[in-house]
Amino acid sequence: ITNSDGSSVDLDTTETWVSGESSGTFSTEALAIEKITESGIDKYKLVVEEKSVFGNESNYNYLIYEVSTSGILNWNNVDYKTATDLDET
Repeated sequence: ITNSDGSSVDLDTTETWVSGESSGTFSTEALAIEKITESGIDKYKLVVEEKSVFGNESNYNYLIYEVSTSGILNWNNVDYKTATDLDET
């Protein structure tokens, strides 16, 4: 998967911070990709998990990006979902 200019895309990242006695992390991880067809056009949907941890609290969000069949990530076409949105139970 690349950007439109051909440069690589890194979707697996982790950042940690400390502020006084508090600390936290923010991470992203590519979880899954699925080929779909919409209006006769093949493309992929890529799910990226965002996790933020502050103290004992963790929050999860999911970004669903569109990727062309040539592997170009469309940063402007993204759906935001929460864990509750994706709960299939």
